[in-house]
Parts: sequence; C-alpha cells; structure tokens
Amino acid sequence: MNYILTLFAIILLFTGAYNFIKNKITKSQKYISGILISIILIIGYMISCLNLYDRFLYLVFGFLMVIISCGVFCYFKNCIIGKYITGLSGFFLGGIYIIDFFADLFWCDNLIWYLIHSIVFLLIGIGMVICYYEISQIRLAKVEERNRQLVEALPDGICIHVNGEILYMNSALGELIGIDNPEEFIGEKVLDIIHEEYNKRIKKHLVSMKKGQQPRIIEEKIIRNDGQVINIEVCDTFYEYDGKLGILSIIRDISERKRAEELQRRVEEEERNLKEAKEYERLRNEFFANLSHEFKTPLNLIFCTVQLLKVKLANDEEKINQYIKILNQNGYRLLRLINNLIDITKIDANYFDIDLQNCNIVSIVEEITLSVAQYIENKNIEIIFDTDIEEKVMACDPDKIERIILNLLSNSIKFTKSGGSITVNTYDKGESIIISMKDTGIGIPKEKLNVIFNRFAQVDKSTTRNHEGSGIGLSLVKSLVEMHEGTIEVKSEYGKGTEFIIELPVKLLNEETKVEKNNNINQDKVERINIEFSDIYE
Repeated sequence: MNYILTLFAIILLFTGAYNFIKNKITKSQKYISGILISIILIIGYMISCLNLYDRFLYLVFGFLMVIISCGVFCYFKNCIIGKYITGLSGFFLGGIYIIDFFADLFWCDNLIWYLIHSIVFLLIGIGMVICYYEISQIRLAKVEERNRQLVEALPDGICIHVNGEILYMNSALGELIGIDNPEEFIGEKVLDIIHEEYNKRIKKHLVSMKKGQQPRIIEEKIIRNDGQVINIEVCDTFYEYDGKLGILSIIRDISERKRAEELQRRVEEEERNLKEAKEYERLRNEFFANLSHEFKTPLNLIFCTVQLLKVKLANDEEKINQYIKILNQNGYRLLRLINNLIDITKIDANYFDIDLQNCNIVSIVEEITLSVAQYIENKNIEIIFDTDIEEKVMACDPDKIERIILNLLSNSIKFTKSGGSITVNTYDKGESIIISMKDTGIGIPKEKLNVIFNRFAQVDKSTTRNHEGSGIGLSLVKSLVEMHEGTIEVKSEYGKGTEFIIELPVKLLNEETKVEKNNNINQDKVERINIEFSDIYE
C-alpha cells in the first residue's frame, strides 16, 4: 500500500513541476488538482502509519515550514494569500510522505534526515507560494479585464489625467474625439483637446480642485480630430492611478441637449418677436387711427374757415385775419405732420442724411431759444436760457439741432400751464456738450417714462386728450440725436415737471471746413417755428 501511495505522490509532484515549467497558463488548475489528490494521499498515509506520534510531529513541522515560506514570500511580494494555507498544507504533507518513505528504506543520521526534510519543505513551500501568487495574479487579471470591459462599455467618455497629462482614455472618449485608437492620446495634455475659449476656465477649475475644493459638473467644448467643436459636460473626481493622485473625468456629449436648448431659445425668441410684432401692430393701428383724426381736424377747420370767409368776407377785416391765422396754423400743422412722416420713413430706410458743419452749438441753442421767447412769454410762461460756456465749436447739423430744440420746446409749452417756467441750459463737459430743457409742466407718469421715445407712443391716448400730437415727435428727436452719435434721456416727476437731457460728443471736421455762423432769424426759420408750434392752440 505504501509503495502505491508513494508512486502516486511522485507522479503528482513531477506532473506539477512539468506543468509549471511547460505550460504556465494551466498551472493553477493543475496545482489545485494536486492539492486535492495530496489531501487524499495524506489521509491514506495517516491511516497506514503505525507511529502516530511521529507522524503528528511531521505534520506540525510541515505546517510551520509552510507558514514561514508564505510569510517570507508575501513580505517581499506584497501579496496576501493566507486563505490558501489550508490547501497548501495538504500538498506539502504529500511531500512528507515521500521523504518519510525513503527514510524508511535508507537509514540516515537524524540531523541529515531533518535537514533534508527542511530543505524539501522550504523548496516545496516557496514553489507553492509562487504557484498561488500566480493564481492570484490570474484572478486579479480577470478582475481588471472585467473592470476594463465595464469601463469600455460605458457610453460616457472616461479620462484619467495627472497634472494635466492624460494617462488613460476609454474608447467612448476616443470615439467622441474622433480617433480610432485612444492610446494615441496617452501622454498628451488635456488642454490640447479643450476649446481655447475654455482653457483659462479649465486651468482655474483644476487649480481649485488641487486646493481641495469639491468637484463640480461644468460645461465645456472640445475639439474633435477633424476640427469639429462639440459641447460636453464634465464631472471630475479624485482618483489614484498607478500610485499617483490624479483626476478622473466623466465626459458626456451634450450636443443634442444644446441643440434642443437652442431650438427652445429660438422658439421663445420667435414667440417674443411675435408678441412684439403684435404690440407694434396694435400701436400702428392706434397711430393710424390717431393720424386720421390729426388729418381730419385741421382740414375740417380749414374748410369751415373757408366757408366762413365766404360769408363774412364783406366788411369784417378783423375776423378775416383771425380766420386766416387759423388757416395758416392748421396748414402748418398738416405740413409738420407730413414732414415728420416723411423723415421717419427716410430714417427707417437709412436714406436720411445730416449735413455736419463746424458750428458754435451754444450760439445755435441760444438763438433758437430767444427766437421763441416772445411767443412763450405771451402764454405767461417764463423762458430762461443759461450756459457755463459762451462758445463751443463742434461738428453738427444746425438745421437738425434747431428741429430738436423746437420740438422739445413745443412739448414743454403744450404741457406747462400759465405761470410756469421753461429753462434751457448748456454745460461743457470737455469731450461732450450737455443740453438740458426743464419745465414745470404736468410731468410724465413713471410707468410711461420707458416708452416716451417709442414711435407712435403717447402719454394720453384718450380721444378727449387736452393736447394734440401724432406720437412721432420725440421718436424723431431721438433718431436725430443718435445720428449725431449722442444720447437723450428724460427725467420727470408726475405733477411737477419734466427734464430732457441731451448729450452730444464734441467732434470737429477737418480744418478747411468753414465755421458756420448764423445770427439772423430769416424767414425760413420763422416758418420752421410756425410749423413746429402748429399744434399749440390758443
């Protein structure tokens, strides 16, 4: 029986050694089989032995050698395999059986015998530890391969980078970037694939993460290999890779979401434009309804006056002059309305030009103000002009400046009651000139201030309003100011008055341009005053 068991043990050991040397792929399976067979041999050996005490000592000695061998190997290999010790002991004790068999056949000194035992146990122990280390490596490789396949199967891109250098990239990210082999980018810089608009932002984000701030989800843009720019969403977290603390970035393509957001934005913009178009259409309808009234009123007065003239033409010269005045005023009113309509249409078509000249802007404003002073004072309204500089030459269109001032004065006169005042000031700010017109009129409600310069807008839209007007005068004023590259704003307190503030940049034409001076109030200017003031009734 002992011979048969010994023969099996020898065959087992030689088979294991052969498999270890010849075929490393299957050695783990062979050794596992060897362990199981060795356990059977040990059981048979223990049953067949006569001296149980000696066999027990061999068994204890074998366990100690196995534990020492495992401990030494694991210390240097940093490998934990304690869970395999039970299986190893069976194989080692199979070796004990072989040694003991030959010791029975050939007598030897006890010291040599124990030395042989020790060497054999040590060699067998180291061999088996290496075997099970290989087993653990195979299992570890399987786990790593399973994890790799899991990462490769993810639809999101995965990138691991340390100090901005890419150490790993999965196939999903490679496909997103547009490369067949993601390993081509190993060693490249992360910023090389980030759109240049986001480089500073990414650098700041990476620095903040190094300082210990919590990772957050950010949106970026990357550049594909073919130059196409793609919107992405990145979630970063800390990750240890090959002993280095790096950053694991999960990258998701959000191009579809961005397109949906852009589509939603366009839909909202279209809805807003539609709403504005409807509002504009409503204002336009109001404007033309009001325009009809504005045209019919002076025309009716003209026709009525003509009929009265026919009846009263005989002997009443005073009344004839009064009726002629009414005819002139309403004729001017129609002319003003037509001029405004024509000019606003030209401005919309970019067909309206200004004739810039180097002029004394202070003198222009003062002359216009003084030219209507008598008219204003006749309405028991005080007119005041003041300036902190006597002369300021700048490039402007004198006719358009005159029209701006007359239009604003007309508004102030209409809405200022008897006993009130209108103050016109000019201030020099070096690179710009300020023209201020302030009255003590009825003022403008706060909710109307933001629409006062809108075309067709009127503070009082009722059919019983106290003052005439088409609603395009202030819109035209704003357009004329902006054509001078200036700005206009309004300040008002309802019930206390209004102030219009114009700021024009001071620019000069070339030196050859003549400085225009116009100190005379000619007939054309008188007619322009009559036109601008035509909707102010006694």
